[in-house]
Amino acid sequence: MYSSIPTVLEGLVVGDPVRHAGLAVFPLMAESEPRGSGYLTLEDALQKEVLVITEAEEAGRVNELTVANRGAEPVLLVDGEELLGAKQNRVFNISMLIPGHATVEVPVSCVERGRWSYKSARFAASRRAQHATGRARRHEAVTQTLRERGSAIGNQQEVWRDLDAKAERLQARSDTGAMAEMFERHSESVERFVEPLKVGPSQVGAVFAVSGSLVGLELFDSSPTCARILPKVVRGYALDALDFGRESEAPPVEDARRFIHGVAAGDWVPFPGVGAGVSLRLETPGLTGSALLEAERVLHLAAFALP
Repeated sequence: MYSSIPTVLEGLVVGDPVRHAGLAVFPLMAESEPRGSGYLTLEDALQKEVLVITEAEEAGRVNELTVANRGAEPVLLVDGEELLGAKQNRVFNISMLIPGHATVEVPVSCVERGRWSYKSARFAASRRAQHATGRARRHEAVTQTLRERGSAIGNQQEVWRDLDAKAERLQARSDTGAMAEMFERHSESVERFVEPLKVGPSQVGAVFAVSGSLVGLELFDSSPTCARILPKVVRGYALDALDFGRESEAPPVEDARRFIHGVAAGDWVPFPGVGAGVSLRLETPGLTGSALLEAERVLHLAAFALP
């Protein structure tokens, strides 16, 4: 057990849920104001033009990209963040801290199966993360390949099957099978889930419930990071709420606390990180998840309930 995970999780304050349609979001606050992050987020680094993300080679490799950090500050890349452009859109398979002045090949999954031609030389960041049910399935697959082959490459066919089924249910198919089409087709509805959420000065994460059932947890090491990335995560949960959700009461706050305790008490297995830090995988019946630790600091943690 990595003691920093239960220490951080058990020290969180769970706020009253914010509800919209079938989604309830419990804000998570740190008992004391976290220190500054000491790194850039994906958007920060792209805006500063110190991060360049390209295909791993001219011909492209579906499950790997090249990330070049040309600045001095490390850059945090979060599991599920979507990248747009190059030969096809991708999402990060794991959370990573890319050191300053480093070039790293990173594991990704394709979320646009029908395109294999350049739209741009470099990738741009989107305003969303992969929907939570897809992230949960991908987490399971990545944990399995890490155990079997020491690689964070997941099950690409499973990702595509999940996207196809979701696009069919949401009536949002595209010529290239892009996940982006679902978010764009339902953008007004998705944004209605994001609007009520205001990340507070000590908020570092959230617990999510869809149709009254607790389904996930997202945690960051600082409020500024949470404010930058949590809206992306909410958009992913909003797509699931549009797909599966129905109007319901939010679970009691005590249930959210029990969910956090279950994640904290889970079996966290270490693997070498990509870039800096250690990548942990949650292997506990009924749960899947991951965490990125750097110097015993939990930079990012995501956990999901399994059906």
